[in-house]
Amino acid sequence: MKSGIWTDRKASLNRPLRVLVVDDYAVGAEAVALALTIAGHEARFAFDADSAFQCIASWTPDIAVLDINMPSPDGFQLAAILRAADGTGETVLIAFTSLDEEAVQPPGLAAGFDAFCRKGAGTGPLLDIIARLALS
Repeated sequence: MKSGIWTDRKASLNRPLRVLVVDDYAVGAEAVALALTIAGHEARFAFDADSAFQCIASWTPDIAVLDINMPSPDGFQLAAILRAADGTGETVLIAFTSLDEEAVQPPGLAAGFDAFCRKGAGTGPLLDIIARLALS
């Protein structure tokens, strides 16, 4: 499976949706954010947790797309921090990784992720899952 929704959480009614992409692979983070912007979302990117927190301090995302395999904190740890924080407790969290969904889902749910999308198939599957997670 390339993408799956694990919870009932939905993104807010903000249009365009605010989407934060966090990935330590800079080229990938920028490319995904650009594709999201072209698709009509307000997208920003960060290369690590510190830059994500700096971004969130002045701009609250409706959706956060988090890579799993990042230097500490990794995506699971970052998801747990975002889920517990005041401003991002209801943000939809998507695990965006090259790992298999079966390996990511148990720790992902425990960390607070709402959905999974596998990297490697372009941005189409990610755009699709974001559309499915958005309140209409």
